Amino acid sequence: MDCLEFLRQLDKGVVPSIVSVFGSDGYWHKKVIEKLTALADPFDLTVFDGVELSDVIVALDTIPLMGEKRVVIVRELAKLDNNAKSDKKTLEMFTAYQKSPNPTSILVFDFKSSFDGVTEVVCDKLKGNQLVDEITEIFASLGKKADKKVILKLIDYLECDMSRIYTECRKLASFSINDITEADLSEVVEPDVSYKMYNLANYLIKGDYVSTYNLIRKSDEKTLTVLQTMIKTYRFAFYCKTQKYYELSEVFGVSSFVARTAQTVSKAYTARALYSLLMILYQLEFDIKSGKILEDNALTIMISEAIERRIK
Repeated sequence: MDCLEFLRQLDKGVVPSIVSVFGSDGYWHKKVIEKLTALADPFDLTVFDGVELSDVIVALDTIPLMGEKRVVIVRELAKLDNNAKSDKKTLEMFTAYQKSPNPTSILVFDFKSSFDGVTEVVCDKLKGNQLVDEITEIFASLGKKADKKVILKLIDYLECDMSRIYTECRKLASFSINDITEADLSEVVEPDVSYKMYNLANYLIKGDYVSTYNLIRKSDEKTLTVLQTMIKTYRFAFYCKTQKYYELSEVFGVSSFVARTAQTVSKAYTARALYSLLMILYQLEFDIKSGKILEDNALTIMISEAIERRIK
């Protein structure tokens, strides 16, 4: 299950005996671990690093002394040898424990576990609307408010990355005297390159050479980074010719904002033009990395090809 669903279950008092926590978003991973850790008194918390599974089982069978729960967190587990008799016996003991776990103990694998029957909590990026309540609470903890429109724009700015969003919320709270506004966002928060691509895509499909060059040159992003983001957007746009953008956003793992931008791009080109343009962009990426072309020269080709291949 995703981390948000799991956190809601914990709030309702639904706590699994064994859980594995992993994923790419550090903010959510940290929040889940902290929430699980808080279920026990610090005296009844055990944290292992590079531990034998047999030691974990012993800790799980220990009765908590200061509270109702003992939490055992395993950050790294010593590798098991399935051919060794001692390890086979340990695995049998663990399987037996899974069937009849200690009701006062919670085992937390702080990584993706390979054991069957373990509740998996995936801490990857969540989508925009799923984050609104969390960000509202963050601002409230800092003594600030922001309406939903501002929060959604912040999410789009930072591509749903809650670690960055949390940092920017603190900066915004220090900067703003009153409620957080869109003007505050523009002043304080540096948008992710994917958000900048929204403006870049608009300039390209309008055939606006001047604004396109100005946007890239004012940005602190390297030409290669812009090119790679452009490839991502135009590849998505190509597939939008045959499938709906919101379905593709799941496949490509991008936010709905990026997906909508790609859909807009898709309407400005024929499928053949998008395919040809992608081939050119991929070649430019290879040529930059191999030193066959200077970034400034690649930038000129990238922009001119994207503008001239539009549906006129």
